[in-house]
Amino acid sequence: MTQNGTGRTVAGRYRLTGPLGSGGMGTVWRADDLRLGRAVAVKELHTADDPVARRRCVREARSIARIDHPNVIDVHDIVDDGELWIVMELVDAPSLDRVLADRGPLPAAAVASIGAQLAAALDAVHRAGVLHRDVKPGNVLLRPDGRVRLTDFGIAAIDGDESLTFSGQLVGSPAYMSPERLAGTGAGPASDLWSLGVTLLTLLTGRSPFRRDGLPETLYAVRFEEPPIPADLGPLTTAITGLLRKNPRVRPTAQEVIRLLDPSAAPRRTPHRALWAGAIAALATAGALTASLLPDSPPQKATQAALAPSPQMTTPTTPPPSSKPTPTKQTSPPPPPPASTTSAPPPPSPHTSAPPHAEKVSTQVDSTSGWQSTGIAVHKGERLTLTSSGSWTVDRRLFAPVGPRGYDDATDARIYQKCKLDPGLNYGVLLGRVGHGAIFAIGDDHELTAPAAGDLQLRIHDMDHCLVDNAGSLLLTITHPA
Repeated sequence: MTQNGTGRTVAGRYRLTGPLGSGGMGTVWRADDLRLGRAVAVKELHTADDPVARRRCVREARSIARIDHPNVIDVHDIVDDGELWIVMELVDAPSLDRVLADRGPLPAAAVASIGAQLAAALDAVHRAGVLHRDVKPGNVLLRPDGRVRLTDFGIAAIDGDESLTFSGQLVGSPAYMSPERLAGTGAGPASDLWSLGVTLLTLLTGRSPFRRDGLPETLYAVRFEEPPIPADLGPLTTAITGLLRKNPRVRPTAQEVIRLLDPSAAPRRTPHRALWAGAIAALATAGALTASLLPDSPPQKATQAALAPSPQMTTPTTPPPSSKPTPTKQTSPPPPPPASTTSAPPPPSPHTSAPPHAEKVSTQVDSTSGWQSTGIAVHKGERLTLTSSGSWTVDRRLFAPVGPRGYDDATDARIYQKCKLDPGLNYGVLLGRVGHGAIFAIGDDHELTAPAAGDLQLRIHDMDHCLVDNAGSLLLTITHPA
């Protein structure tokens, strides 16, 4: 038995019992954890001659180890004994490429379920600051109960597929790589989402739509050719079409893919969003996808709500349809408002500055939705008064709920900073805008002067694709001239 073969014990704890797979950059072994008495997978990384790659592998393994998600493989340990070893959970399940080889293309319903799970996994991975770099069927394990586990986070390519290296960095499998990565223009979360789109289309058809006989032909197909996408699969067609846009800036986010493919993931208090998703599905079923879904086409206001990037502070774009119904001047959703939420105020006394003709509107602003209409059409310069109750949080697992003022500076500094609409404002602050104009902070101010004319809209300070971790809501009573 050789030093590097079956039977070796790593770090005096992990006894290798047999190889699971190998490739140019490493080998994965089945092993016994002698301390805890469990089976694990141990990845041996061949990075001894590349200290930069070695440090990157350790950093990413530590980042992944902090991710707690049912669709992401668990990392248990890192061992550096001259060689680098990553110890992971052992999932006794075939990869999706093995499933394709054994069964052929999968039904659309199964692909949609896998797509929603993988989008959720990538969302968790990206929130941890990690890029997968190599999303493909071979790196997804399918359990008998239908749940998938995403593995091999760009740390090493362990199968026999071709891989590319730019400037000494492993970047993935050509037939699943994004155009921007092949062009050398940089990679981000959108690059992983492109690979997700290719993976889903591969599961439907049995073969990557960009795979060609030679590497140059494959690279050309990824960058310049449009793949045929089935047009009669409803939201699945919509999701894949959006994910395979050549321009990464107009691909859907992971959260938008989840909302398309897994209706149960949508917040319950979003009837308008549900209707909008149904409208998109109806368009896709009819094969009437609009120009907004075509690669590199500019987003269209009417049809790209589920696929558009988040609005920017400097150049506001048309947002998705309101995810909450326009509030009426009757009883609001829980927490319960007073029995009558719309009433004419009593005649002003000498001690009040309320206008002689004013009305009160109660509206609930939810932390899990984006911009929400108050139903109040304001005029420029109009003065409104606001009172609020309730609280919300931008991460229900880590941070306590706060009111409309948002988090203090010390707490704000502990929160991941790339979900802010305005870097100068703290998370959790109540934001407002009129129409699609500039965003302004309201906080716990009790008076507001309308900066423009139009529909007054409110929201929590947190980007749309980061709202999934939020919880809570504010109930506001707004008094304005009748």
